[in-house]
Amino acid sequence: MRPGSFAEYTVVPTRALIPLPAELPFVAAATIPCPALTAFQAVSKVPLGPGAHVLVTGASGAVGGALLQLARSRGWIVHAICSASQAERVLRLGAAAATDYRYPQWREELRERAHLQPLQAVFDMVSGAHAASLAPLLTANGHLVCIQDRQENVPLPAFTTTISLHEVGLNAMHGYADDRQWSNLVAAGAAIAKDIVTGRFDPQIVEIAAFEALPEALARLKAGPNPGNRVILI
Repeated sequence: MRPGSFAEYTVVPTRALIPLPAELPFVAAATIPCPALTAFQAVSKVPLGPGAHVLVTGASGAVGGALLQLARSRGWIVHAICSASQAERVLRLGAAAATDYRYPQWREELRERAHLQPLQAVFDMVSGAHAASLAPLLTANGHLVCIQDRQENVPLPAFTTTISLHEVGLNAMHGYADDRQWSNLVAAGAAIAKDIVTGRFDPQIVEIAAFEALPEALARLKAGPNPGNRVILI
């Protein structure tokens, strides 16, 4: 794939093409390749069965909302951290509980709750430092997944909870993935496309803007909040 954004035409390797149902609007299809497949890569890092308790920060964003839905489909119990204004939507997307990130005691309360409900994975969408601060919440052999940034240093002493560290970067597929990995990713994209059509997956579209309004749309994206996907029509 060549670099660039907002192009009318671009060259894409055939192995990266996702087949779309005829009923799926292109506006909804545009939400699949980046946010939804980033979320798919994140949940695929973690080999957990139904009933596992996981934490998702930044849960009200485009990737966070997609991850919530994919986690719910796996039977995971999701504790979401988001803004209070988005709590109802986050619960609707699949979270079992939603906590305001501005609440100063949320880490302490999660740590106390973890004695009865151990957290087996944390999916962080804030920063590497933020993710590192959440590592002590994980149970033994838990998973710390960084979707924004990565862990440059091990966040816990050796031979304590022996957690696994994961970084997520969709761009890595273009440079390093093999055909089998592409086949799995494309299959996941096709499944999400079908679920959008049937109503099982919410594409979370919060804005559809004309190409001529791109500068203003990008300014709104930068200023936030962004409770979902903003799509530009060319």
